[in-house]
Amino acid sequence: MFAAASTGGAYNHGVQGAYGRLAAWQSPAALADAGLPTAEARATACHWFTFDAPAPWFDRIVWDFGPAALTPDRRRLAVLAATDTATHTD
Repeated sequence: MFAAASTGGAYNHGVQGAYGRLAAWQSPAALADAGLPTAEARATACHWFTFDAPAPWFDRIVWDFGPAALTPDRRRLAVLAATDTATHTD
């Protein structure tokens, strides 16, 4: 997440340094249903998974990723699907 947030993907330059770090922390914090002060402890307690998507926009390149977090009480599953696939028009 940090690489995608800080340096961008194949088609942009990201938000760089500190803002990239902030964005990289905000994503797992949101997936773990935590605020930034408690993000690390809450994220560590979650069960983490990754998934693949059989879709034309998910090309399985470095910027395509799908993390998912299941909260410790196993009552909330949060999913993030991210891609940097260019759209093509014919």
